[in-house]
Amino acid sequence: SRFILLTTWVLGVVFLFSGRIILASIRSFLVQKYKIGLNRVVLIGNGATTQIIKRHIQNNPALGYRIIKSFRKLNLEKIEKEISRFQVDDLILCKTDATKKQILALFNLCSQKSINFRFLSRMNSEVSTKGTL
Repeated sequence: SRFILLTTWVLGVVFLFSGRIILASIRSFLVQKYKIGLNRVVLIGNGATTQIIKRHIQNNPALGYRIIKSFRKLNLEKIEKEISRFQVDDLILCKTDATKKQILALFNLCSQKSINFRFLSRMNSEVSTKGTL
């Protein structure tokens, strides 16, 4: 009976692991070949970190991200127009000279539009949220 229990557990782990690998490879194939499942991203920032993230996303299409628009400065009016024009899934705010008030306004805009808001602070620590408080 211990053997059956151990075998069941090992097979469960193997099937779970192999199923996740198969699903990840199918998703990667669909993203690369047919552009199905792409996350549309708006990137905001003017530092080296912004350029690194931009290159990483462009050089790795299997990640499933496509940069729709990139802004050097945080301009809420322009960003809101782009969000309305395209169906944006994620917004990444990198090092910028924005005030706390502007960042909070951008966060609120993302919350209203159901956009994932990702913020890379000056200390290079990532804060990520789905727009819920």
